[in-house]
Amino acid sequence: MNEALLSLGIDTCGRFLNLSLSSSLKGERDFCFEKEVKNHSAHLPLAIEEVLKKASAKLKEIQTVGVVAGPGSFTGLRVGMSTALGLKFSLKIPVHKFSSLYCLANYFKIEGKIGAFLDARKGEFYFQCFEKKGAHSNPLCESMALKYCMLKEYAKKMDWAIVLKGGAEIDFSAPNMRVFDNLNLAKVASREALQRLSKGIDGDEKLIPIYVRDPDAIVQM
Repeated sequence: MNEALLSLGIDTCGRFLNLSLSSSLKGERDFCFEKEVKNHSAHLPLAIEEVLKKASAKLKEIQTVGVVAGPGSFTGLRVGMSTALGLKFSLKIPVHKFSSLYCLANYFKIEGKIGAFLDARKGEFYFQCFEKKGAHSNPLCESMALKYCMLKEYAKKMDWAIVLKGGAEIDFSAPNMRVFDNLNLAKVASREALQRLSKGIDGDEKLIPIYVRDPDAIVQM
């Protein structure tokens, strides 16, 4: 795989640790890691080693990183972002950040008005609506937090509602709704980062997590 451009995708936004290594060679598949974990920091280094081993690649061959920057788990986001920063400076490569809701809306090859819903716990979903046509996806609103009870009301306005339900135990029976425990959003991040690399687009200067709600723990001065 030495002649290929390699991109690593990192997703630590939720209960699952998701990685994806994408190659620029035509016909190459994504090499993935997906595991439900309680502590992302304890598993992420070995997970990167595992996905590199699957691809018969070395760490130094990674040429860009796509990191899912939230909204999502506050602790998980920090682990993913700090790892991406470490790779950025140690390998001297560009890093691109992507919203978890953007990755969710772009996970499937579908078109129209797409609502992305991600379980935010505490009885809420993170939500954002996108208009998608072909490879182009434009946000129609800012990301926000919605109460569980608002899911169907917002979903019925969409052509498609893609839901990562997490621990939510509610009614997901709407006909346009597709519900999952996990989707490897790192696949979208790695492929998008690879496209930006091939186009010569610089990495994001500020790798700051995307928050919608305030953190649970706030430093008191």
